[in-house]
Amino acid sequence: MRERNAVIGRDYFNLGKARVVAMLLLALILGMGQAAPVAAQNDSTPNRAGLVVVHEDGSVVSRCVGFDEESISGYDLLVRGGFAPRAEVTGMGTSVCSLEGQGCGEGENCFCQCMSSPCIYWTYWQLGPEGWRYFNMGASANQVSDGAVQGWRWGESKPNAPAEIAPPTMTFADICAADAVVYGIEDAIPAASRTGVGAEPWLVALVVAVPLLLGAGWWLLQRRRGGQP
Repeated sequence: MRERNAVIGRDYFNLGKARVVAMLLLALILGMGQAAPVAAQNDSTPNRAGLVVVHEDGSVVSRCVGFDEESISGYDLLVRGGFAPRAEVTGMGTSVCSLEGQGCGEGENCFCQCMSSPCIYWTYWQLGPEGWRYFNMGASANQVSDGAVQGWRWGESKPNAPAEIAPPTMTFADICAADAVVYGIEDAIPAASRTGVGAEPWLVALVVAVPLLLGAGWWLLQRRRGGQP
């Protein structure tokens, strides 16, 4: 009788150890499952900048552009935004001749419509706390960082009336909203899909923990049948 009680006691002790081990494994798996999505989200979320392009007919195209670098040039932002710029390097830097086919084409002077008055070309803008500011240097000379907004407008240059010819005001939050398509990284994908989160952590933990618990139960059952200590 004492021997049987001792065996039962050992079985309960071993079962307790198995439960403790299983609970520790479950906690570890849950912790890994919670940490992995956060790391993936941090690794996969790029820097972003807003881009506003106004065509001659007044149509406005805005795009959220992503980049992994700390900053990129205003010209690179255009390229990654998918606007297919034609450009020439001049004494002012990289001058944009045309965007999406509008402007001065191949074989023409980059400022083909600015040879006299009126002077029409792609004007370059930066959005600041006080609104749009005309940038009179080439886009390659300007560095764009996370949260910035850049603008381009095809039209007459009027130095004394910048507000009149500036692009419409659109904030970074307007352009790069949570559901915005992000251009420039993996060819235009929704921002929400770049979280990098895979399967739910609890599901991963369940899939791994159930076989461990069943295995521990089977092991204890075999020991009891065999009368092993």
